Amino acid sequence: MILVPGQSLGNFQLGMALPDAIELLKADATHFELLFNDAEPLQSDICLKVPKDGMNLRFEPKSQRLHLIDVYDLMMCRLSYTKNTVNTCFADAHLTPTFLLVYELFGPTYPGQYDKSKQAYFLKYPGLSFLFPIPEEFRDLYDGTGNNNEVPLEMPDGTTPAATRFFVYTGPSAELSTLPPLCEDDEQAEHISAQLWGDLQLNFRRLRCSISTQSTAQDVLSSLGEPSDIYCKGGSGSVQGINSTSDRAQQSHQHHRTYPDYFYNYSRLGLDLLFDAQSHLLKKMILHTNSPAHQNFHTYHKCQFQLLLPPDASSGDSSSADSHATTDGIDGISHSGAVTCDMKWDAVQRICGSGGRPMVHGSSTAAHPFGKTYFYAPYPGCIFEVMRNGHMAGVVLFKG
Repeated sequence: MILVPGQSLGNFQLGMALPDAIELLKADATHFELLFNDAEPLQSDICLKVPKDGMNLRFEPKSQRLHLIDVYDLMMCRLSYTKNTVNTCFADAHLTPTFLLVYELFGPTYPGQYDKSKQAYFLKYPGLSFLFPIPEEFRDLYDGTGNNNEVPLEMPDGTTPAATRFFVYTGPSAELSTLPPLCEDDEQAEHISAQLWGDLQLNFRRLRCSISTQSTAQDVLSSLGEPSDIYCKGGSGSVQGINSTSDRAQQSHQHHRTYPDYFYNYSRLGLDLLFDAQSHLLKKMILHTNSPAHQNFHTYHKCQFQLLLPPDASSGDSSSADSHATTDGIDGISHSGAVTCDMKWDAVQRICGSGGRPMVHGSSTAAHPFGKTYFYAPYPGCIFEVMRNGHMAGVVLFKG
């Protein structure tokens, strides 16, 4: 794998979406482990541990974008760095990445820092840092009591320490890593606001378009482009012959004369859109959070949505700071409150009101390893799917 400091390692690019990283691993039939905080999934990184490559891929939990590549075993795969257009290997099963080798390949840099808690020396480059454990008998040279500005090219006994770990990131350090900025045309930059009154409407900030319950399948295709797939409601699979053509709208009108209502699946936007088979009008919108604590995790990218209540809405707690009429800074829409994809159910209830007794879905079985989910309808035309940890798995919107 080729290392590009501050950018990538092999095919894994900083800032990439979690589902895209999983697809890369699955395409190579690479075993990986998904690690996350089940109780509070938005409080800790989502981690893909890849033992075959001795690597952890750490994703910021709210955006689900890669912010840190942690290689904890440098002997598991061949690691290279391109210098002067030449790819040079600096670690593999037969090559030890010594301090001297790393220093000569990556060049001189500012003196690193000795971390007493890890008993190791960190050598930092922009977007890259290496960890070198220091033998016990020489730690006093770098622990602040000795000449801790020395670079450990060579120990007093003539040996040179070897790197056991390195980190790739953007930002000032691995501990303070940040997400690279998104290009305006990047799909991950899409934010969607749903206007929950009148003709139910979704507003797309990046695409600068809107769709509503008055939109036809052709309107949606013109605004959002080709869907990832098309499914018939209650069917067992995608509608064959439609996905493979460019003239999808015309064929869908012909094909659905004998089919039930059908879905356009926009997996990269985290959306499912249900159309009436007769009128071909949009009738239902399903927005997914892609929570790792949900059985459908990785089926969709995360939908970054905001639900706007009408300015005169009376549901929920009128004393809430979110319930007073305001104007949304993104879309310029006056509303009385907003629900975002990262809110927990108790916060949603303070805005929308109690959902009453929920409908229970699934059970704690092999098919549903995370247990039951609960469907609440606290607001007309809006059903929330809530997981047992209190976070939303998604929301179903329809004309109430």
